[in-house]
Amino acid sequence: MKDRNRFSGFLRFTICVFFLALSVYLLSGKYSGHVLALFAVFAVILVAGGWSSMRDVLAGIFLRIENQISVGDYILLNNLSGRVQLLGLRCLSLKKDDGPYVFVPYSTVAKEIVTRLPPSEQTDPYTFSLVVPKIAKPGAMREIIRKAALNLIWVSLKTDPRIQFLEEKEDGFLFEVTVYPVISEYGARIEDFLKAELAA
Repeated sequence: MKDRNRFSGFLRFTICVFFLALSVYLLSGKYSGHVLALFAVFAVILVAGGWSSMRDVLAGIFLRIENQISVGDYILLNNLSGRVQLLGLRCLSLKKDDGPYVFVPYSTVAKEIVTRLPPSEQTDPYTFSLVVPKIAKPGAMREIIRKAALNLIWVSLKTDPRIQFLEEKEDGFLFEVTVYPVISEYGARIEDFLKAELAA
């Protein structure tokens, strides 16, 4: 992130110097075809080099003007999901369900389908590992876990639990389970109940 900020600052400085030099040259009144051609080539290089940065900034401006994403929103973006922590100049900071932060350029956000959950559905996810006995194939066990989670009164029915099969162990199948409690404090209660009911 520091390198990106350093590059953005250098790019802004270079553009300012370029336009300052061009202004001084044009105000001097002594025009030369060679010098103008040199300025034109330099301008093309600047635009080509800074196009990705400009594209990100412009996409960010439109996302903010249209109020598509705000800080605090819980969004689903392609294979990412999490809560928006920061709307920067060129990218947004997303805190994923499992903890780490991801920086997503606005141009990427503009190209993808973004699902923004309404405030009533923006509960913080709770993720835990669960080992279940090998009484059926992983796909069938995934459905059993899903139904057991949705039958609990502490789980939001508005957002489907996410259950991912990780690996087969000696004592059972290991899954990563993400549920959306109606109140954040219920996450541990949900985990304890599902482990008592289903764990190997």
